Amino acid sequence: MDSASTARSVSLLVEDIGVARGLAADGSAIYAVNDASFELAPGETLGIAGESGSGKTTLVHALLGHVRRGMSAAGGVVTLRTSDPSLERRMVLTTPMTFAAVRGRVITLMPQSADSILDPIMTVGAQLTEAYRAVSRRAPGSQSVSGISDRLRELGFPDPAAIMRRYPHQLSGGQRQRVALCMALIGKPSIVILDEATTDLDVVTQHHVLDLIKQLQAAYGFSLVMVSHDLRVLSQMCDRLIIMFGGRAVESGSTGRVMANPRHPYTFRLLQRFHLGAAESEEQLREVPRAGGGGGQGSIGCTYRAQCALARPQCDEDPPWASVGTRHEVRCWFRDEVGQPRAGRTRRPRMGDVTTPSPRPLLTLRSISASYGSGLFGRRRTPALHGVDLEVMEGEVLGVVGQSGSGKTTLARIIVGLHRADRGRIEFDGRSLAQAAAARSLALRRELQIIFQNPGNALNPQLSVKEILNRRLRLFERLPRAAMRDRLIDLLAAVGLRADCSGCRPEELSGGERQRVAIARALIGSPRILICDEILSSLDVLAQARIIALLRVLQRTRRLSLIFISHDMSLVGAIAHRIVVLQNGCLCECGDAGAIMQNSTHPYTRQLVEAAYLTETTDTKIREMET
Repeated sequence: MDSASTARSVSLLVEDIGVARGLAADGSAIYAVNDASFELAPGETLGIAGESGSGKTTLVHALLGHVRRGMSAAGGVVTLRTSDPSLERRMVLTTPMTFAAVRGRVITLMPQSADSILDPIMTVGAQLTEAYRAVSRRAPGSQSVSGISDRLRELGFPDPAAIMRRYPHQLSGGQRQRVALCMALIGKPSIVILDEATTDLDVVTQHHVLDLIKQLQAAYGFSLVMVSHDLRVLSQMCDRLIIMFGGRAVESGSTGRVMANPRHPYTFRLLQRFHLGAAESEEQLREVPRAGGGGGQGSIGCTYRAQCALARPQCDEDPPWASVGTRHEVRCWFRDEVGQPRAGRTRRPRMGDVTTPSPRPLLTLRSISASYGSGLFGRRRTPALHGVDLEVMEGEVLGVVGQSGSGKTTLARIIVGLHRADRGRIEFDGRSLAQAAAARSLALRRELQIIFQNPGNALNPQLSVKEILNRRLRLFERLPRAAMRDRLIDLLAAVGLRADCSGCRPEELSGGERQRVAIARALIGSPRILICDEILSSLDVLAQARIIALLRVLQRTRRLSLIFISHDMSLVGAIAHRIVVLQNGCLCECGDAGAIMQNSTHPYTRQLVEAAYLTETTDTKIREMET
């Protein structure tokens, strides 16, 4: 199994995977994943799509024998097959030790959050060396260090030695993601699982990394399982798709057939949102999505019936798999009544009726320059921002765009007082702002709030959602105990979370659900400026539409100013009044959103716009695959 020649011919058979997340009132199991089965051929690429909380991440973690705390393995078998039947390995989910010998060497997983596997007190080089030692079971030598450098260079790092000397906090979110990808591939595994691996990357870097993954897959012959809410990525990369909802697979088939002719109502809605990008209405925003399965071992009915327009009494019975074409199956009683999504150029959700910003600046930045340190006592400084001038008007949505490492997050951290600028000054509502957040008044901190890119770092893993939000409610709103519960329920509903999520710890939630908790926390205290640092990057298209609708309501009713940071130029262009473009820490362009999206004169901005709207190519590919 460990030999290189045998490893390249490994196929995967997954049978009846079940992961329970609790008990219903009648004592039956409530599933996070139920009855998941599929096959993966050598060299094949399989995509798994679905909204946050659908069970995608839970399923792929189970393929390595991992079950998150608060959940339990309910059964299932994972079988690795090779050209030599004597080397076949059968692993049972309820006995996780059977997976130990294959993790990292035969099957490897890159999780959604790079920070969950990067040690903050170790340099990148030390961690990659340690990963090499773990998968090779021998001490690394000069040849392995050279191999690590080559892999980093392939992943877009022109100076691997400099990256290997840094600590994770000295890298941007996209850079950390690529380091985690390097760690996943370091053992040259036969099966690679990428859980939202390109989520935190800007579109230019994303295209580079996806092309690199294709090249590595062609060179080394590994099979690939890609979990993503980005249907553009899956359509470009995958041979087959599995669509999940409520912990169950509801549709499966070749990528072209599923995307061109969806036969499950949920797949239809998902693809319709992908093609049209229309924002949810305020009424839809208040609908609490149903996540996780809801039944026991017997018939649980269709998991989508609570939201389905086609639902009838028959949907209370468990629908079987039915073939609707070559290599295309669906789990729906009324599959023949499902329409086809309207194809065309992909458009992102629009803010719609936002208020017109005031001509008076609410926040002003003048000649902001910043750097971060490395080496002993931070003596070696790396520039991050160079003389940035910026104004945010009252009631304005200001988009900040740039590739990973362009300084977007550093700028956000300076505004909220989490990073000290080397030079420059900041004014808020005509008052000079202290550099450090601790030196600012409570009222001022309440008016300037930030939602971080990675909620895994921002949410205390030892506290429940209720405890996390109540701490902020007591600090900023000073509500009486009797009013806390109602306010908590309102906050969760506002960001599309179930009330029963309040008792969960962050690790018991999906990545998208954790991000919504972080958004709810930032809304406490009614801030005047809300900095959104890549807050939609981990969310599926349906959740993105709900959050955009929420921001629209807040912007209209509270005249809330938004600093919307994203690497997705099409998304920023759809919701911002003005756009600021950063490149290598410099402000290279600033102006009206429509003018920049349509008539930008800067070559870097044009590159970002062109990369964001490469969707006609995607639509053409889908039609070709279907043909």
